[in-house]
Amino acid sequence: RIQFVCSLCKYRTFYDDEMSSHLESKFHKEHFKFVGMKLPQQTAEFLQ
Repeated sequence: RIQFVCSLCKYRTFYDDEMSSHLESKFHKEHFKFVGMKLPQQTAEFLQ
């Protein structure tokens, strides 16, 4: 059963260390930056 999910990137993993790596990755940060520009500032800050 999948333990960790990043709905923003549609990334799934069983392992905490892989999820941590994903959250620090350029791929995730670029997706977050793009989506964050489309949301109200307060919402984007909450999601960080």
